[in-house]
Amino acid sequence: MRKIRVVLLLAAVTLAFAGCVDEDDILDLGVALSGTVRNASNQDVLRDANVLFQGRTRTTNELGIYVFTDITPGRHTIRVEKAGYRTITREVEIRDEFNNRENFDLVPNP
Repeated sequence: MRKIRVVLLLAAVTLAFAGCVDEDDILDLGVALSGTVRNASNQDVLRDANVLFQGRTRTTNELGIYVFTDITPGRHTIRVEKAGYRTITREVEIRDEFNNRENFDLVPNP
């Protein structure tokens, strides 16, 4: 059931960001946060980066995308890490809406 929900969320996020559907038509999955993690030096997407938020961890997929659902609005710390790259820790403001988005560019270690 969880896999189905994640697939539906990814489809909804993709369609919402592409402007194909109105946010009101998206399944009620609560407040969500998603984004893309990229290599800062060449803008390639980074697969298998770990994104830590509200005590949970997500790993980016082959498109560099991560998704958290059912999150609490407010000010939070988010951390992104991947072997061979500098870790980023950032304060983010999560609004009480479906499509909170936060992208990250990781700098390769020298």
